[in-house]
Amino acid sequence: DASQKAVLEFEKLLRYAKRKGYSRSEHETARETAQRWIVKDKWLQKDLESLLFLFEKAKYSDSPITDEELSTFTRTVSKLRESM
Repeated sequence: DASQKAVLEFEKLLRYAKRKGYSRSEHETARETAQRWIVKDKWLQKDLESLLFLFEKAKYSDSPITDEELSTFTRTVSKLRESM
């Protein structure tokens, strides 16, 4: 479903970012990782915050994300991958 796809896409982004020099410690939450990356590169803030909102909704909320939200999520992930 859309929620599972969003979680997988976010995890793929984390792996990609690691290859591009954006590290992540195993004990860190996605939010902690994103906050550290934002301190490193302020331009990531808007996109990462929107991704975090949808990732956390997909992973932890009882209400699933919509197909439209997944589409927005996927576009934002692609944009970040191109910019990193």
